[in-house]
Amino acid sequence: MGLHLVGLVVLLGIAFCLHLGGSWVWDDIHLVANNPNLAGWAGLRYVWSHDLWGGAGLRATELYHPIPMTLVWAENELAPQSLVLARIANLHLHAANSLLFAAWLRRGGLSPAMSVGSALLCAVHPMVTEPVMWITGSHDLLATAGALVALTVWPTEGERPGRRIALATVATLWAGLCKEPYLVLPAILACLLLRSTNRRFLVLQLAWLTAPAAAVAVVLGLRRAVGVPSGSAQLGASLLDHGTAYASIVRHYLGHLLTFNNPATTESFRRLPPLAAAATVAVLVAVFVALAFAWRRRMPYAQLGLVGWIWFLVALLPHTIATPTIGMYGNRYGYFPMLGLATMVVAIVGPAIQSRWRRVGYLLLAATVVLALVTFTQSGLWRDEATLFGADVDRDPTDPKALSHYATALIARSGCSAALPYFAEAIHQDSADGRSWHNIAGCLINSRRFSDALGPATMAEKLQPDDAGAAYNLGLVDLALGRRSDGVRLLRKALRLDPTHGDARRLLDEALQSED
Repeated sequence: MGLHLVGLVVLLGIAFCLHLGGSWVWDDIHLVANNPNLAGWAGLRYVWSHDLWGGAGLRATELYHPIPMTLVWAENELAPQSLVLARIANLHLHAANSLLFAAWLRRGGLSPAMSVGSALLCAVHPMVTEPVMWITGSHDLLATAGALVALTVWPTEGERPGRRIALATVATLWAGLCKEPYLVLPAILACLLLRSTNRRFLVLQLAWLTAPAAAVAVVLGLRRAVGVPSGSAQLGASLLDHGTAYASIVRHYLGHLLTFNNPATTESFRRLPPLAAAATVAVLVAVFVALAFAWRRRMPYAQLGLVGWIWFLVALLPHTIATPTIGMYGNRYGYFPMLGLATMVVAIVGPAIQSRWRRVGYLLLAATVVLALVTFTQSGLWRDEATLFGADVDRDPTDPKALSHYATALIARSGCSAALPYFAEAIHQDSADGRSWHNIAGCLINSRRFSDALGPATMAEKLQPDDAGAAYNLGLVDLALGRRSDGVRLLRKALRLDPTHGDARRLLDEALQSED
């Protein structure tokens, strides 16, 4: 424990501590910096009684993350608008997860040195940059903490189960109230049945799994009680769509995690062709079969490796729904699956390096220092939006998501004239990018170029028929061009979609008064 703590202080200090300042970026601007409901006890009640975005006074979504937003509320109460404090809190959460992961590996039978070395390597993997530096990343940090507690305390044969089951159930409830993908935790806990050799104990563990399953039911019930729906149109996609999406997602994260690479923050989701997806699934199944065979042969650590591989695969399953809907990967989504993959890898290589641990330990130490320096360069990109998203454009100048996010950042820094070429390129790469059409229209409206704004505003409203902002923009343009009936209709639509849209209300009242 002492060596692990010292290593964390040094390595995380190298990777992050010089970059804790800067400006709010991305969703943090809306959910933290400009959130009107983070003050006082009334704000805390609002956090628990509303969905994530509705709790920030914005359009309601299907996301419900009351525990992470309680942390944000507490940080705001302690030091309002302090980005540094919030990032320090994230850094401590990440360090705690490293300690929990080492404890999990020790419980799986690995030596203290192997457990600590593996945990330190994961702690400075470049892909952890986003969860630590992005305040919204605390949602994954907190959820992972709950999941690791549940996995680590789950009883083995010979242990008294009462308190352990209770703690695992509370931890499952915690994880589910942090973020929706962690509702699969009972399925990962079920993998721990592989440790059982006694049939009677196996039956008991099956019965105990009803407790964390009940915790998931409580989360779903609480969501329903506060009016947060639990569904997605993506659920109705075909089996082929789900299969290719899942294969694409697993391949994306597997490749970056194994190569210790941190992908672009705003990388567009691109679906693999069916044959490539089938080949990927075949590889995943082959790895599973090999690990299952090793487990049946009672090879050292094979059980731990099989649990880690299933953990990795199951943890990515919920993103088969979310990622195609968002149209973009998120590096934070790889945080919890990374630990499952690391469990599998260290279980495979463990027997081979156990007798050569001193020599391997020196190599592992050198690797962690190198990774800390790589993560240092990645965390430095988070000083402001233009720097962060500009790096994404540098990596891939053809990615429409990167172009659109960078253009949005340029509006705040340099104005619309600098942003318009990037929005135009985003549309060139993806003509169905409704957000870029919307932002082009907004820029032209701000410049009072209403005739030029008509086409982009029309496209934005066509591509985003349920977006109040798109309806408002087109309604404003129609009024400015003398198309009064169309403008009034669209403003009324904007208010149906978002009754709190003050600009739409004001403009509609003015239009109706002028008719009188």
